[in-house]
Amino acid sequence: MKKALCATLIATMTLLPLQAARAEMITPGQVSHGNAFSPERETLVKTLEAFGVPGEAAQARVAALSDEEARKLAAQAASAPAGGNVFFLAIAFMAVFAILVYQSLHSK
Repeated sequence: MKKALCATLIATMTLLPLQAARAEMITPGQVSHGNAFSPERETLVKTLEAFGVPGEAAQARVAALSDEEARKLAAQAASAPAGGNVFFLAIAFMAVFAILVYQSLHSK
């Protein structure tokens, strides 16, 4: 049982991508206070609102982005997965299934 669990955990950890989160303070100079958003920024605001972020919060988040970040996110907005990484979910189900099968085979 322990060997199967360890093998599953090792396989899962090596196959899944690990992404580090960045949290940085922004200075007032980095925030755009104007109401004139570029088309990319308008697209991002609408996308965030479609995902359930309130209008003012969406505008504040987009205003905190640099122009380069806004362009990159606007280009990726249409193809971004709404539910996260489906691959992780598939691996998790396979791991649970393998553990259950292993237990049922060795409990007899």
